[in-house]
Amino acid sequence: MKIGFIGLGQIGLPTAIRIGKKVPLHVWNRTPEKANTGVIARNSISSTLEQMHDKNVIFTCLPSTLESGTIIRKLACGKTKTFIDLSSGCFHQSREIAADIEPHTYIDAPISGGPKGAEAGTLTSMVGADTVSPDLRELIGIYANNIVLCGGVGNGNAIKSVNNYLNVSHLMLASDALLGLKKQGIDPAIALEAINGSSGRSLQTQERIPNEIITGNYNYGFKLNLMCKDVKNANSLLNSGVFYNTMSQCLDGCEEVRDDYTTIVNKIEQWNNEEFDY
Repeated sequence: MKIGFIGLGQIGLPTAIRIGKKVPLHVWNRTPEKANTGVIARNSISSTLEQMHDKNVIFTCLPSTLESGTIIRKLACGKTKTFIDLSSGCFHQSREIAADIEPHTYIDAPISGGPKGAEAGTLTSMVGADTVSPDLRELIGIYANNIVLCGGVGNGNAIKSVNNYLNVSHLMLASDALLGLKKQGIDPAIALEAINGSSGRSLQTQERIPNEIITGNYNYGFKLNLMCKDVKNANSLLNSGVFYNTMSQCLDGCEEVRDDYTTIVNKIEQWNNEEFDY
């Protein structure tokens, strides 16, 4: 089985490195120097996009299904291929890609866990399929220790968009609450210690706020513009609900911001006229 990997960004690079250490891997990136340096060069073969045509399985890890769809449609010719799209994208677009490239197979399989999870092989893979072959499951298992079969094509991206909506909403909500306490002279670090031992805790109070916000690091490894894109992708799923429109409006004006997504807290600070101490 010949395997290709396209897209060596913050998540794609460590994911491809893990795969390349286990199986022969051909990689392509829009900027070729990324495929020719460091660990990735020692554990994979740099290829052109045209050389991906003879691969059996091709992973794509790109900013959205707009980019991945364009490339996948170009490569969907010749011998039958399976495309595993790790890009966080639109579930409608995922279904359109799958229909457009038949008889080739398209599987949306967005991942969650960030760069550190990619390096450690502890990502969650949200697979838009009812079943996958043992060979494909073994490949996905190289970088993901939690593989969730989400049903039909597009379902993985639908769930991923909702996951990221919840992620950033929890971050904004917790930050807003902690700043309210700080206005009353209560140390956010002490508040976090109490909350994280109680029922109000979340990943954001346990990980993001202590490690990225209180420290002033703002360097989790996921860009705010990409978070905005994922939240927008959840619109058709959630806009008739109670909270979505209010929470998503907090991201207005951030669609082109390439700083870390945790910097959304700076907006919360401005609205509160209060800041976390670094």
